[in-house]
Amino acid sequence: MGSAGVTGSGRAASPWRGFWLGVCAAGAVAATLALASVVRGADQAAADPGAFFHRGPRDPAVSAARLQLVAAWALRGAGASDDQQQKIEAILQGTVAELGPLRDRRRANHQALIAALSASSVDRAAIEAARAEEVALFEEASIYVASALGDAADALTQDQRAALAKLAAGMRD
Repeated sequence: MGSAGVTGSGRAASPWRGFWLGVCAAGAVAATLALASVVRGADQAAADPGAFFHRGPRDPAVSAARLQLVAAWALRGAGASDDQQQKIEAILQGTVAELGPLRDRRRANHQALIAALSASSVDRAAIEAARAEEVALFEEASIYVASALGDAADALTQDQRAALAKLAAGMRD
């Protein structure tokens, strides 16, 4: 047996040895916790595939409720009256209803793209068809959204629109 402060090879023990052992132990604990959260997340993903990757809710009613919550918060910040908030809420509900069928078409297009990429040979025509459908879906959705934005803007005063524009600009900076 060696004396205190000397390793089995006869070299002096590093004063950093305890520190590095602590770092390794902390790393092992962190890795265990991370793995546990991934496993727990996988359970959630089985129930709702979008939840694990934070792609948003799958239920359109949940999407609509979240949209209403955010809109109410923003409109209160802009000083919108109760009447204005109700008008804009109705506009948002109509837009969510119009966009619902597009979501189903988007899912079908996604599955078609996966099938095209998973085939034994690359089907460029199917990939191009999926791309063209995605562009068409985006165009259709953007028309709905632009119309809703215009309708909502009509319900607000210029000062309220400016307040919302300032809020939106701050979210990207």
